[in-house]
Amino acid sequence: MSPLKYAMYTLALLGGVLAAGLTAGDGLGKEPVKPAKSPEAYRRLGSEATNEFPSWMVRVSVDRESRTYKLDDTVKVTVVSERSGYLYLFNINSAGEVACLFPNKFQPKNDIEANQTVVVPDPKDSSWQIAIKKPVGHELLKAVVTKKPLKAFGGLALNDRGGPTPVSRVLYRAMIAEAATGDADNGAAGEKEKLSPEAFKNYLDQAGEWAEHEVEVITSEEKAPERAPPVRRVGLFVGISKYADNSVRRLNGPRNDARRMAEAMKRTCGLTAEPHVLLDERATLSAVRAAFLELVETTRPGDVVFLFWAGHGGRCAAVGGNGTGAYDAFLLPYDGKLGSDAEMRRTTLLDRTFGRWVQELDGRRVVVILDTCHSGGQIEGQKVATLGRNELDPLKRHVRTVSIPDSVKVEKAGREKPYFLGSQVVRARAIGQKQAAVLAAATFRQFAFERREDDHAGVLTYYVLEALEKQSGPLTLHDIHEYARGRVKNYVEKTFEGTTQDPVFADQDGSPVVLKK
Repeated sequence: MSPLKYAMYTLALLGGVLAAGLTAGDGLGKEPVKPAKSPEAYRRLGSEATNEFPSWMVRVSVDRESRTYKLDDTVKVTVVSERSGYLYLFNINSAGEVACLFPNKFQPKNDIEANQTVVVPDPKDSSWQIAIKKPVGHELLKAVVTKKPLKAFGGLALNDRGGPTPVSRVLYRAMIAEAATGDADNGAAGEKEKLSPEAFKNYLDQAGEWAEHEVEVITSEEKAPERAPPVRRVGLFVGISKYADNSVRRLNGPRNDARRMAEAMKRTCGLTAEPHVLLDERATLSAVRAAFLELVETTRPGDVVFLFWAGHGGRCAAVGGNGTGAYDAFLLPYDGKLGSDAEMRRTTLLDRTFGRWVQELDGRRVVVILDTCHSGGQIEGQKVATLGRNELDPLKRHVRTVSIPDSVKVEKAGREKPYFLGSQVVRARAIGQKQAAVLAAATFRQFAFERREDDHAGVLTYYVLEALEKQSGPLTLHDIHEYARGRVKNYVEKTFEGTTQDPVFADQDGSPVVLKK
């Protein structure tokens, strides 16, 4: 779903030659624009057009980090895609009116190369600009990249004045459906328009290869105040010890881990709002998704967002792996199911999906701590050549993974394998999203252990809490990793003979977030 599902889009980004603006005949310059009769008629346009299982990443951004503008300011939009394809840049206003900003009369070719920076309008051509006009408020800019040009777009004549090209809701939905499924049957567009948001989202989940991203722009009639508003520091804490699926082994520590981490961060990290805590049956996949949406809607660029998850982790065969051994890592929500690979992909939180959710927090400074196993199978870095089922069974109740293999080939520890979210962070940085840091309990092929002591805390969680409570500030996530990694490793190797656990870390570019001030 879109991060702006519940937002009210009330401004217009008006394109064209700045001195001339657009007329009502262009479909965007009406004064004022009235909302659609049903709010869902326009909210769903953003929420439906989200790919939560992307094969690659795309990022849209504007020329101000704050994403705030005043009347008559001009806006430059930048899009970068990990893969080559065909770019479509849309704008949606409060009435559910859609306009295409790219391609346009002056930039008619929309095939782009991988990692190519596309700027709209073209900075080399001053023929038109995107200017802010009344009414002011909020706006959604969405970039969609497809492997093939959209047939649904082919019959649309670009605005001959060079500005945005109006697009009907029916045609917009048909284009999104074609992007997601490869279905170019525009004759069914009218029927798709009648579907509920949920039904249309299910239709899109047939999943063709495409990628998308959106940002919210905020405008006002007056210049923004010189003094920036206070930075918000908010947190989401998930801890799952028991699961709806009775075949999933219960854990002892995650519920308390999440609760204790929320309390510690509230006390030591300066949270400006009551932490959002989801435990056990409250931590369904839909509830976690809704909590992410709330974070996006209640924070703004520059704010700090803490994300913590304790529970089971695993892996499943990746879509399109073709039996090559490719797989996706996942976090297991309360209602996750461990049947077929298809069922796991449908009911668990895949790393690529979590990465897409974190991307919705683009502009915020995001700190992620994960205390969960990052594999459903192999263990790396053990001290013995091979561990069989009988040797692993005594460890079973102390590890946060959803399966233990019959035998495990043990390899030398290394960093050649990505950990959960690791590759997503690297990929996001490559296309310009740089403000995310991750501390993960173990490498991609290791178990994450719970302590044998009565608290049954995750070993990583225990030492993160110890650092927050006992170390004097200021503390960054890097400082906490430095404090915890040796202690975690020593505890696991001493307590669970023949095993090891190596917390891994990826920091923000630039100035890191200070957790404990």
